[in-house]
Amino acid sequence: MNRTAPALVKCCIRRHRLSASNSLQSASNTSPLAFQIRNFAKSAHQGAPKRKVKAPKSKASLDKKRIPAMLSATASPHVFVAKAALDETIDPSTLFSDGATIPPMLATGTFQYLSPKKDLNFQYPSHGVPEVAFLGRSNVGKSSLINAVMRKNLCVTSKSPGRTQLPHFMALFPNDKEDQTPANASGLIIDLPGYGYAAAPRETVEAWQQDTQKLLLDRLDRGVLKRLFLLMDARRDEFAEMDRAVLGWLEDAQIPYSVVLTKTDRTTRPKVIRLVNELCLRYSSQLALDEGDFAFQSPVIHTTSSKQKWGVHELMLSLEAEFAQDDDDDDGDDSDEDLD
Repeated sequence: MNRTAPALVKCCIRRHRLSASNSLQSASNTSPLAFQIRNFAKSAHQGAPKRKVKAPKSKASLDKKRIPAMLSATASPHVFVAKAALDETIDPSTLFSDGATIPPMLATGTFQYLSPKKDLNFQYPSHGVPEVAFLGRSNVGKSSLINAVMRKNLCVTSKSPGRTQLPHFMALFPNDKEDQTPANASGLIIDLPGYGYAAAPRETVEAWQQDTQKLLLDRLDRGVLKRLFLLMDARRDEFAEMDRAVLGWLEDAQIPYSVVLTKTDRTTRPKVIRLVNELCLRYSSQLALDEGDFAFQSPVIHTTSSKQKWGVHELMLSLEAEFAQDDDDDDGDDSDEDLD
C-alpha cells in the first residue's frame, strides 16, 4: 500500500462526493444508514474552525444550544460528530437515527471465535475478509464492550487488567450459510491486547505491544484492516499520556481509527461532553495540519456503557459500515503470515 496516498483514502473521498441518493441506493443487505455513516466517517471537509475553544461550562447538557463549539449532536445521545467535518450537504441530526435497532448484517448473523489451531492453522486470516480492530488501555472495558456488540460472550472478561495477551479473531457469519469457514465470514473483529498495564513482566508487556503494532501494520498493508476502534475511559479527567502516544502512533502509521469512550455510566455527562469536545478539537487540528484534506481520526465519537447498553447499537452501525465496504477498497493479497 502506498502510505502517502492510500487507495482506501482515495476511494472513500470519491464515494463521499457522490450524491447521498447514489450512496444509499448501493445498499443491499446492509442498512442505508450504515453506508451513510461509512461515507461520512471516512470523509473530511475543508474549513476547520480557527477560533479558540472555550472550556465547556460545568452544567453542560444534551441541549444542542449548550453543546461546546467543536461538536455537533446526532440523532443518538451517545454519538457526536466534529463540526469541522460538516458542510451544507450533511445534517448530523439524521445520523444514527436507527440507533435503537440492530443493523441487518449483525441481526442476521452470528459471531464465532476462530481457533488459532483449528480455524486458522496458526496463521493470520488470509481470505480478504474486512477486519476491524479494538484496542484500548488495560481495564478500559474492551472485552465487555466487544461482547455487547457481538451479543455473545466470546471475549474473556476480568477485573484484573491485562488478561488479553494475544490477538483474538471473531468472525461474523451469515445465518443462512452452512459452510462457516473464515473465507465465508462477513467480517472479522480483532480483540487486541491492552496497553499501559498488565500483570506480567515488563519485557513481556513490551513484546505484546510490539507484536500489536506489527499486526496492525501487516493487516493495513494487506488492505483488510478497515478501521481501528480506540477505546478510552470516560471516567478520566483527561486522556492519559499513553493514550495520546497511541493516537500519535496511529496517525503516523496512517491507520483509520475511531475513538470510543467507555464506562460513561460511571461518570457525569458534563465530563463526557468535555472529553468529546477535546477529541473534536483534535480532529479539527489534524485537518488543519493536513490543509483540510484528510484526517485519520474519524469525526464520529462514540460514547458507550456496556453495562447499561448505552451506544452499543450505534457502535454496531459503525461496525456494519466497515464490513459492508465495496470490493474496490480491498487491495490486500492472499499470502499467509504465521501467528507467532
